[in-house]
Amino acid sequence: LLRRTTGFRGQRLFHLLHRPRPLSVVFIVLESWRHRDVGVLGAAARVARTNLSATPHFDALSRDGVLFSNFYAAGLPTSRTLVTTLFGNLPLRSTDTAVNLQPVLELRGLPQLLRKKNYFLTFISGVHLEWDHWHDFLRHHGFHNVVDVRRIEDYLETFSS
Repeated sequence: LLRRTTGFRGQRLFHLLHRPRPLSVVFIVLESWRHRDVGVLGAAARVARTNLSATPHFDALSRDGVLFSNFYAAGLPTSRTLVTTLFGNLPLRSTDTAVNLQPVLELRGLPQLLRKKNYFLTFISGVHLEWDHWHDFLRHHGFHNVVDVRRIEDYLETFSS
């Protein structure tokens, strides 16, 4: 986000730095989803043939939002991709992760940009965020709320009542 993008060819749907800006910005990052199984990413022929989609809700969200169909987070495991996804930095040349080695590493990226624009930042994950020091790393980089598998049901329940 902080560098000029040269590969984007689509219509700009919004701009975070100018008004009017979106009321909410939600990034859904899913791993291990094969493009040929996701309706909007390659399963269109199968969906047309069978009239069944394995991902109908995701397909609907993609029509209402912005779908990054060529997104690639450099690195394995997931902890390495956290730094590349949120900050655009390449992963360390190490078997360890920046999140684990330096939870207070000074980086500038998406969390700081959104927080500067007065967005409330929540990170929700289906894993324990103490693993590899994600919890400390995310808090240090401006997330107001960090919700992991142990709190997710209670957290989501507050929105349904």
